[in-house]
Amino acid sequence: MFLMSITMNIQEFKNRIRQNIRIINDPDGAAEVLSISAQALRKRFRQEAHDRLWMFILKQKVAHFLENLHPYPTGENGQFPTAEKVIDLYCSVLPDPDRTWFRDVQEIITLINDNPFDFNLNVAWIKNELNIQDKMYTQRFNYFTRMRVTEYIRWHRLIMAKHLLSHSSLKIGDIALLIGYNSLSAFSKAFAKDVGFSPKIYRATHPVHSSRNSTQADLVQETKAFIAKSESLKRKASG
Repeated sequence: MFLMSITMNIQEFKNRIRQNIRIINDPDGAAEVLSISAQALRKRFRQEAHDRLWMFILKQKVAHFLENLHPYPTGENGQFPTAEKVIDLYCSVLPDPDRTWFRDVQEIITLINDNPFDFNLNVAWIKNELNIQDKMYTQRFNYFTRMRVTEYIRWHRLIMAKHLLSHSSLKIGDIALLIGYNSLSAFSKAFAKDVGFSPKIYRATHPVHSSRNSTQADLVQETKAFIAKSESLKRKASG
């Protein structure tokens, strides 16, 4: 079994991970499923794949979560989850940091994964929360994730933005607040930089599926309280 895994190519590894992504929560879990040593699997990804093993697991878990979100019963009526519920569920499926990383990188990943849509989330806040003094932490983070800290935060926010733009009728400004941006202009600028065009154009080219339209009014209504809370946090942060 182990020898068979050694001879598998990188695409076969990726396919096996995709097929078992629900039960994989870190590189060690992936290695166990593939019957290969975690060290060997990490090495194969470093040598042959664009992503690090952990980043590949992260992206697959997020993709699987969003693809299987609807319909997602949240009560007796089997209603679609509110935007607030989607965000809570999103955070719960993110993988644990790779245990082989430096401790500060693990702590940064954990802090971001627990608060990806928090208004306060930025590099200065992270350094203060974790009492980071070593200036080399950014290089270490980039080495293990192939992203800067700011890019990693933005990745989470724009993944959720795309989902809410194409699966809800929430106003674009409300989506900006929900995912941690202080203003529509800041959100639109970040979105356009990543996607290549504005949130408005993205929504127009990724319309909500007709079978889901009947649920959108409920989603908007039920997330008003969360939006109000977000606006209150924004005012406190700016004050």
